[in-house]
Amino acid sequence: MMRKNLGSMLVGLMLLGCTLQHAAVANKAQKDMVGMIRGQLFQCAGVPHRTAKEGDLEHLVYSAEQTIAYRRGSFSENCDATFILRQNVVVKVMYRGDTGGSHPILKTKGRACYPIIEHCLK
Repeated sequence: MMRKNLGSMLVGLMLLGCTLQHAAVANKAQKDMVGMIRGQLFQCAGVPHRTAKEGDLEHLVYSAEQTIAYRRGSFSENCDATFILRQNVVVKVMYRGDTGGSHPILKTKGRACYPIIEHCLK
């Protein structure tokens, strides 16, 4: 019984590590992707789900949703990542939605946005 609990704890810690890493990468991407050109964004994130123009700005919106199941149930997270471009260059990246936990110690906010940007950062 103790071995089973230890195994479950280890799996939980490994998943937590991935979760924290995905959140950190997604949040870092909000700064690191500024300056990326439109073609590069399309190559790594694909075609956006929605687009809009506002003056000289173009808004490209990508969406992701994931359901996370655990022993006692499940919960969903979603992200709308908006890339604002001026003259085909990313000038700002914003995330909206239920993008992850807001626990004060476990900084997981933004983890739902990771699938959108995961191929854009090296």
